[in-house]
Amino acid sequence: MSSDTQAATSSVNYLTLTFAVFGGAAAWLLRLILNSSLVEWSCAIDATWPLWATAALATLVATAALVIALRYHRLASDAPHNDAARWLAFTGILFNITAITGIVLETAPVLVLDVCRAAA
Repeated sequence: MSSDTQAATSSVNYLTLTFAVFGGAAAWLLRLILNSSLVEWSCAIDATWPLWATAALATLVATAALVIALRYHRLASDAPHNDAARWLAFTGILFNITAITGIVLETAPVLVLDVCRAAA
């Protein structure tokens, strides 16, 4: 194994690659769980900022995972022996775009709907 091959292989940190693949989906899931608990509290304090805060935090985490996935995809494209890392990064890009879209679309109704109104 040449020194170039060892350098490229050792530059793949599989913990950060795992975050790049699953970070956005995990943030989306945690936002859903937190918001289901925070709706009642938000109504009690008559404010929607907790729902916006969780959406913003989840979007930041998913965006960070997307940036890391894009970096790994470029890094793995430079080294042909890192095909697994490249495909995992590509999967992470797709997952994170889906997660960011889901977070934004699921938060949008808070703009127009009264989350504290009782169901009729």
